[in-house]
Amino acid sequence: MEGSQENRDFHQGKCPCCGCLQLVEMLVSRDRDNDVVTVFHCTECCALVPNYSDLPQDTLTNQKDYHEKYWIDEDRSDVLRQARDMQGVVHFYRKYLESMRSSGTILDLGGGRGLLTKALHDLGYDVIGCEPSARLVGRAQTLLNLPEERYRCADIENFLDDIQSNNPIRVAFLWHVIEHLRNPMEILSKISKKISDDGIIIVQGPLLDQRYIFREHLFLHSESNIAWMAKKLHMKIVFLESFSKERYVSFVLAKEESSFHEVNTVYLPRISDAIGSLFFTMSQVIIRNTDQ
Repeated sequence: MEGSQENRDFHQGKCPCCGCLQLVEMLVSRDRDNDVVTVFHCTECCALVPNYSDLPQDTLTNQKDYHEKYWIDEDRSDVLRQARDMQGVVHFYRKYLESMRSSGTILDLGGGRGLLTKALHDLGYDVIGCEPSARLVGRAQTLLNLPEERYRCADIENFLDDIQSNNPIRVAFLWHVIEHLRNPMEILSKISKKISDDGIIIVQGPLLDQRYIFREHLFLHSESNIAWMAKKLHMKIVFLESFSKERYVSFVLAKEESSFHEVNTVYLPRISDAIGSLFFTMSQVIIRNTDQ
């Protein structure tokens, strides 16, 4: 890893997305708590990595604790309303889901409070979700009336190993999940092998923004990071949107043999190009949301 001596224990010197050692300093920013933090750019996978040297070793427990506390004050009406709102997400991706009601199973991986699983279930899809927090799964089963066979307490890896379905698995949702994972490429590879030949992976995650820089986000996406992921997985990007005012990126990965049309993306491993791409993306957000 390139950088100063004081940064050498940061992620044990490895990129949390791809595991390589080629992290270079990109910029100094404020994080969500208004603390100063250095953000590194991985010259292999192009992930953006906040430099927190005090990350816990047991990241799964840390993530569960974080999300349980984050959603502790929600009542039943809040959760039901948000589950109804998530139906909008399902409708947005209807182009990719329209044939799934009768012939395919959808997985909601790391589903938190179960909102997406609930939305898909209520709209008639064959969906099975998982979440490693027993407390959040219990809340989903109680507040959203999700049956145990539809929403299970399990981490993603064990869930994928154990999942049984009468229908082929054609869709996997990872909704604000990848950035929390210690081994994202291993899990994505396992998912790509689990879905059918015409299967897809639908993802949303955070881009660089002060609101999303905190310890539980091990890395942040860039467009080049997603291009690298697709190539590494031998998949193609069939949808990508990175200009939302919320500073989220949404993308859909499909098998190379899929009939879905591939979209053009960029892969910019050089730090100077990555910085230029970052500011271009931010400028497009400003332009688009000023015009609306």
